[in-house]
Amino acid sequence: MEGLTIEICGSFIWCGGNTRAHKEQLKAMVFRWASRKKLWFLAPDGWKKQGREWSMDRIRDRHGSEVIRGQERKRRAYKAIA
Repeated sequence: MEGLTIEICGSFIWCGGNTRAHKEQLKAMVFRWASRKKLWFLAPDGWKKQGREWSMDRIRDRHGSEVIRGQERKRRAYKAIA
């Protein structure tokens, strides 16, 4: 999917960029929309929201961050969903 930015923070996958064109595909892959962050995310199985919402900067500080590029993006995103 062209125009997307994929970022792994802890055990979550975050997707940003030109997501509007890929909305239905993201929903089909069980991504959820985080309206305040304006990003799609894929949470681990069994995850439930607890307490206050964190900013992306706080999430990155706490859990680390890795931006996925090119072919690595395809392998990792598929592996996380499977």
